[in-house]
Amino acid sequence: MKKTNIKRPLKFKILSLSVGILLLSMILTSYYFLDNYNKEIQENLKLSLVVAEETSNKVIELQSKRLVSVLSSIVNSPRFKSAIGVAISDLPTLQDTVQQELKVSGSDWLAVLNDEGEILADAIIKSKIKIPWDKKLKQDVKQSAAVQVHLMDTIPKNLEKHLDEFEVFTDYMHLNGMLLRVVSIPVYDFSDSMLGILLIGQQVDNTMIKELARVTQAKITILSKDTVFASSLDEKEFNNIKKSLIDTSYKLNDYILSKRTLTTADNKKLADFIVLKSLKPFLAKQKEMLKLVVLLFIVVLFIATILSIGFSNRITKPLHILSEAFERVGKGDLSVDVKINSGDEIEEVSNTFNHMVEDLRQKQTMSKFLTGMAMDEVAAISSGKELKYTGEKRVVSILFSDIRSFTSMCETNDPDVIINALNYYFQNLLPIIEEHGGSLDKLIGDCIMAVFIHRDDYNGANASLRASIQMQKKLVEMRPKMKELGYPELFAGFGINTGPTIVGNVGDHKTLSRTVLGDSVNLSARIEALSKQGKESKILFSEFTKDHLTEDFPNNFLMENIVKGKTVPVKIYEISGFLA
Repeated sequence: MKKTNIKRPLKFKILSLSVGILLLSMILTSYYFLDNYNKEIQENLKLSLVVAEETSNKVIELQSKRLVSVLSSIVNSPRFKSAIGVAISDLPTLQDTVQQELKVSGSDWLAVLNDEGEILADAIIKSKIKIPWDKKLKQDVKQSAAVQVHLMDTIPKNLEKHLDEFEVFTDYMHLNGMLLRVVSIPVYDFSDSMLGILLIGQQVDNTMIKELARVTQAKITILSKDTVFASSLDEKEFNNIKKSLIDTSYKLNDYILSKRTLTTADNKKLADFIVLKSLKPFLAKQKEMLKLVVLLFIVVLFIATILSIGFSNRITKPLHILSEAFERVGKGDLSVDVKINSGDEIEEVSNTFNHMVEDLRQKQTMSKFLTGMAMDEVAAISSGKELKYTGEKRVVSILFSDIRSFTSMCETNDPDVIINALNYYFQNLLPIIEEHGGSLDKLIGDCIMAVFIHRDDYNGANASLRASIQMQKKLVEMRPKMKELGYPELFAGFGINTGPTIVGNVGDHKTLSRTVLGDSVNLSARIEALSKQGKESKILFSEFTKDHLTEDFPNNFLMENIVKGKTVPVKIYEISGFLA
């Protein structure tokens, strides 16, 4: 084998490869570490976001309970019941009562409506903008879920969820640019006749949201597309991310957020409740972590380079062993077995090499189970010859062999026993065909079809009879061993005919099979079917095979038979001299 001209020392290549692999490993490891770190931080941020949102909900729920408590105390006040009872005739007294109750309640808005949902009196704390009660605004309040729920004969299920056993209804309301958390309750006189409805509300404003933000350690904003109801963000922060909060197509770089829609009980959208967590502390820590990783990368790379140089000699030796082993395999020596116990990737390569050689051995063994004609075709293609799709006429001796009573044998024996027996049978008989120059055409269940193609220097008729005689004698020798192995005893018949056939590849462009076709093949199969009438060897051959024989084979004339497809009787002979 021609030696390769070495341009660079192997040690240099190993060093380059080792450093390259280490570089790649460090990059991947660093990426994996940073990626997992980022994911972990983000998961923690998301968790804290969920906690902040849940805390916000609990605070709002507590606020609602406080409103319910205040509302209940007002409703149960005899003074208030008296005031609403005379409201139609004395609205100033009712207005004064509402004003006083609002001061005591600590709420932002208090309103009294009659039993038809019309506003009788309301009060709002001085710091709030006075509500300009026009016709539309009054109608909006009247049609709100907080009012209508107490006027309906049948309450829908979506409203029923917001109503407790004391007829207290909790909801959100948009009123004159304010977002209110409202609680409503019907007011009855001492005889349980409905006098009207009491509404109390707490504005969701900056003061409330900033306190909520302080408790949750998050930034909170409540807004609609047109209105910012409340926000704990300062003006600069809010202006920087306003578009991202309203339109999700804008990307938020410095915050992670959770958004839920605030709706009324009857599913009218009011605003988005947004909880934000700043990513700035995380991004700063991530930057420090990246610096640390780069420094660590440089240190490890330096150490790795030194170690690679030190171990290069230990690596080159097993590589030389592998190189020699590859050269032996290239020359066809499949007995190679490389043993390298380096405990590293080179040992893995050697193990892979051994597996490869083992696979080659198995493929070499399995090639024996390919038909001889297929192997001839593969050899021709491998040598550069073009695959032929046309047929050619050749004189061929065709051998058919079949196991007697195989079907009943299958019915009375375990499938594993049948398969093992059949494999044992083929392993011993098929090589005999190749020894005599024949080719296995195909296995059809338990049937063997082999061809012996005549050439100027090769007589297929002689070879087919020699092969069949040896196969039959081999089968006789095998029976004691088969009995010992627990296999059923096998008996076979043989049929041989010689004549012109068409030899070629049959199939489509995906699957091709090399075979022989023609009347001579059919006649051979039918002669084999008659072999059960044989008296000695059970090896039958036609008069056409006999005409091609150039060697003496002891035989007896067995019969003259008009086989299927023939009009003229065919003389059939049987090999004599031994019993099958």
